[in-house]
Order: sequence, then structure tokens, then C-alpha cells
Amino acid sequence: MQWAKLLFYRFLDKVLSVPNVRHTMRYLSALLIFASTTIYGGEYVGIVFPPFPTEVEDLGSVLINYQTGSEVEWSVNLVQIGAKKHLWLNRFEERKNKNAYFRLRHQLTLPDTRNGEYIYLSLCKSSGSNELNITGIGSGPADEEWHIKITSAYKPNLNTGLLESMSPVGVACYNEGYGV
Repeated sequence: MQWAKLLFYRFLDKVLSVPNVRHTMRYLSALLIFASTTIYGGEYVGIVFPPFPTEVEDLGSVLINYQTGSEVEWSVNLVQIGAKKHLWLNRFEERKNKNAYFRLRHQLTLPDTRNGEYIYLSLCKSSGSNELNITGIGSGPADEEWHIKITSAYKPNLNTGLLESMSPVGVACYNEGYGV
């Protein structure tokens, strides 16, 4: 955490020395993005769970990939920390006494959902694919099987171990409440 403070002070020094407001705003934007992902967003990266840290509420998980021999390789969790919801991309670490343990590889803070919006945890697909591994935020009528009014979409990149934002255009999310 000490290195983050040093970088913050370097950024602050740079911002205060720039005479042009446009450049100052650009530096401030970069600082906010850096601070939100480095200082807050990544504080759990590297932990092995279960159990979850006490301040982390697990809202659900899904297995997204299997290794040879049908052992789970990757999972995605939807967690809440304080008032914010996050996606966690996790890689299988080990199995002990019939319990699977995962190492958190990437944490992504989700935007706040608006009234009537829902988080579709790995229930979405993009046009031209049948693979349900995209997490979407959106809404739709209760009597429709697929919702297409998606405002945000995120896909795990298993080569890099990162969750990546993607265009929600052409993304459809399965309505778990359909037909119930």
C-alpha cells in the first residue's frame, strides 16, 4: 500500500503543476481510475477461498470452464463489499476434503444497477455464440425468455485471467424467472 501512496503523491504533484485545465482534468481522471482499481478494487486479488473475508458477501457463483479429467478450472463470483457489487474471476487452486478452493485472479467493480435492472451472472451470450459465460446488466419483460435490453456486459478472458468489459450490442441474457 505504501507504493500506492507514493504514486498518488507523484500524480498529485503532476496535476498541481499543470497550468492547462484540460490537462489537469485528464490527469485527475487517470488518477481516479488508477485509485479505484489499484487501492480499492484489487485488495482481495490473490486470496484463496473459501472462506470469504468477513466483509465480503457471496451473492452467487458459476463454474465456467473444466480442466482435463472434469476438474473445475475457473469460476466467477458475484460478491458485495459494502454498497458495491463486484465480479470475481477465480482459478481453481486445490481440493481438500472434497472442498474446492479458488484463488481470486481479478476483481471488477460493477456499475450500480438502476431500478428494474438485474445482474445476469454468466447467463448471457453474444450474437453468433451459444456459450453462456458473459455477465450482463439489463432488464426485460418477465414473460420473455431472453432479455436484450442490456446496458453493460463483461466476459472472462481465460488466457489473461481478467474480466473484460465488452459492448452490450448483440448480447442476450437468459431470464431465470421465465416460465416460473
